[in-house]
Amino acid sequence: MSSFGPNHYGITCWGHFEGSNMVLDDSHNTTSITDFGLGNHEVIIADNMGNAHYALAIGADWDVVSGNTCHGSSNSMAAGSFRIRIRNGGSNADRDNTTYIVTGDLA
Repeated sequence: MSSFGPNHYGITCWGHFEGSNMVLDDSHNTTSITDFGLGNHEVIIADNMGNAHYALAIGADWDVVSGNTCHGSSNSMAAGSFRIRIRNGGSNADRDNTTYIVTGDLA
């Protein structure tokens, strides 16, 4: 692409939330986050993506007590939402510094 505009591969949705109490600290293009149990969350995108084939990056802080690196993944992506699963070692975990970044075309 020769030009960069609001729908051309910029950061279209991002957020930072506390998994233990589901506080959305800051975000862009996010309607809400739903808690589906320990380390299992769904993000609702305010302005839908063009399809479910966008790029998604998920981050979580590391566990200073156990020394485990926490990591995030998604097993469900739709144009208007995606699921986040946070793991600490081999178990689901709620982390208070969970982040996500979405890039791709908006609908």
